[in-house]
Amino acid sequence: MQPETNYARLEGDRIGYQVFGHGPPDVVTTIGSYSHMDLVWEDPGVALYFRGFDQLWGTEAMAASLVPSRADDAQFRRWWARYQRAIAPPGAMAAFQRALADIDARPCCP
Repeated sequence: MQPETNYARLEGDRIGYQVFGHGPPDVVTTIGSYSHMDLVWEDPGVALYFRGFDQLWGTEAMAASLVPSRADDAQFRRWWARYQRAIAPPGAMAAFQRALADIDARPCCP
């Protein structure tokens, strides 16, 4: 299910944000300047990425979900998983995600 988009004011600007997750901490996400926070959820791979990031990092399942056109390409899936693990091992990526989750954005939210 797609989370509701909310808006907060920051120095006269409005910033769209979404909160999702299952109890503490929820995940608050904002999308870059040249993206669309609601439309990004229409792609099943992206939605899976947001919901299962730490469980899928460095696995062939992540590659298959983000690049469905290459899901049957075993060599690509293996490369993708190895590439992600080379960037950061799953534990480090999970710690990074937890650190991001610890950022308290409530002062910016209405």
